[in-house]
Amino acid sequence: MLTGSDLLSKVKDMGDASKSDLVRACGYVSTKKDGSERLNFTAFYEALLDAKGVSLGEAGAVPISVVVRSRCLS
Repeated sequence: MLTGSDLLSKVKDMGDASKSDLVRACGYVSTKKDGSERLNFTAFYEALLDAKGVSLGEAGAVPISVVVRSRCLS
C-alpha cells in the first residue's frame, strides 16, 4: 500500500482514473474468503488525508463537526 508522498504522486499521476482503479493501483485491496476482491476505500482515504497533513481523531485535533459548522456559518 502506498502512503505519504508516494500515494500523493500516484493519485496525481493517475489523473482521471475511476476511484476503484485508483484504490486498486495504490494497493488498498484485500481478498475476501470467497476469493473476490475487496477495495479498502476507508483505509485509502485515511492514508490520503494523512499524506495531505489532515488529522482526524487525534488528541488536540479540531473535531470535524466544528470545522463543518464554521464553514457553514461563514
